[in-house]
Parts: sequence; structure tokens; C-alpha cells
Amino acid sequence: MGLFKSFDSPDFPREITDGNGDTWRNAADIMPGRNGEPTYTPVTGPEGPALTPSEIATEHGRR
Repeated sequence: MGLFKSFDSPDFPREITDGNGDTWRNAADIMPGRNGEPTYTPVTGPEGPALTPSEIATEHGRR
């Protein structure tokens, strides 16, 4: 486990898929979350900043 609290629950799974079909990986073990949510880094698709699930849904849609 890294420096930060690991979020591995049904609410915050290891990976999520956005509305474009791109995969995001939970980065809670290497960076802090925001607003009570862990951050996710893009695995597929365009590179970008780490985002929370709410930010991903707002910017890229949900799947």
C-alpha cells in the first residue's frame, strides 16, 4: 500500500470506464483524492490529469 488510503470498494473500483470507452485506473495509492473521492489516471485514450469519478463523469460521460 502506498502513502495514501487505498480505495478498493464497489463505489471506487480499481478501474472504471468512461463514456468514451476509455479506462481509468485508481491512483489512490500514489496520490491523494479530492472531495472524498479517489483520483483516477487515464490508462487508455488521451493523456490527461488525474480526475475523480465525478470529474470523469462530467468531462467524459459515464458507462
